Amino acid sequence: MAEGAGPLRSDYVRLDLGFAVQSVGGFRQDGLLNNGGSFVEEDFGDSFLAGAGIGWRLGHNVRFDLTGEYRFNADVDAQDFLQITTPTTDVVASTTYSGEYSAIVALANLYIDLPKIHGTITPYVGAGIGLAHNRFSRFETMTTGTFTDLVGGATTDISNPGFAGSKHTTEFAWALMAGASIELDERRTLDVGYRFMDLGGDVSASTSLIDCLCGATGGPLTVSDLRSHDFRIGLRWQFQEQRELVPLK
Repeated sequence: MAEGAGPLRSDYVRLDLGFAVQSVGGFRQDGLLNNGGSFVEEDFGDSFLAGAGIGWRLGHNVRFDLTGEYRFNADVDAQDFLQITTPTTDVVASTTYSGEYSAIVALANLYIDLPKIHGTITPYVGAGIGLAHNRFSRFETMTTGTFTDLVGGATTDISNPGFAGSKHTTEFAWALMAGASIELDERRTLDVGYRFMDLGGDVSASTSLIDCLCGATGGPLTVSDLRSHDFRIGLRWQFQEQRELVPLK
């Protein structure tokens, strides 16, 4: 080994737990929008996540790992509003949507370790790319409304439940990370960090929406810009002690 050689390459495994603060840019349902309606409430819930990975130290301050994680079920809720007026009829209606979101995410990540502070704490920054397998399930709807006959004056109230099938979509995902590694001993390192995750730009949230009473079929519900702010804590185990190689003379 030539003089000035770096530390012995140290492969490691990692386990991570975290909490994801998730959001979307908006909901869309073409039938609603085509008739002049809009969503008035949109709520995308938070969730816990758990992951594992295997990594390689490529140099003094560069690490690379492959990770997989499961993002547990989060509640998804929305409400729309629609008003249609014709010469003979006035329709005012609202539909509430409720379902669940979960995902499996696989990433390839590269990290830059910054200079140590206090002897055992190493700040780092990183980035990752990969795939997010997004799953939306258990969607139910409830439509309520009032039909008014503008000619005869009669008013009819409606209340129709509905449902939608589950939907799986796989999207390109990317992430930016920052955090700190804390050395516990020669082989174990505690990792505390923040990660911004983009899970997909235009994700289908459900199959066609089915009205249970009349059998009418609406277009699928979609969400845009599915993103998450992740706060994680993990543990890395090195396969062997990290030590400096002795240069050859």
